[in-house]
Amino acid sequence: MSLAGFLDSPADAGAVRAVVADRTRMVEVVLDADTDIDLLAEVAWALDERAWLLNVIVALNRLGDAHTALRGTPCTLQGWWFDDDSVRFTDFERP
Repeated sequence: MSLAGFLDSPADAGAVRAVVADRTRMVEVVLDADTDIDLLAEVAWALDERAWLLNVIVALNRLGDAHTALRGTPCTLQGWWFDDDSVRFTDFERP
């Protein structure tokens, strides 16, 4: 679903697609190369107020930028990359 369908979010962040897992109260966002990472800081705080977690899945080449943009926010980051025909993920990281 889009973030706008789940919570009031900044207009630009509202279009970002997310996976919402009710049981674990986690929202996962997979960032594409064009999405501004800074948009998710406000989303992280809004979800935290509702006792939900945010996990941002970001390509490995943007993981450093995500750490910088989201430092101090209540979320986790998870880098991903291609390895032959597979997609690999880092462990959860705190920005």
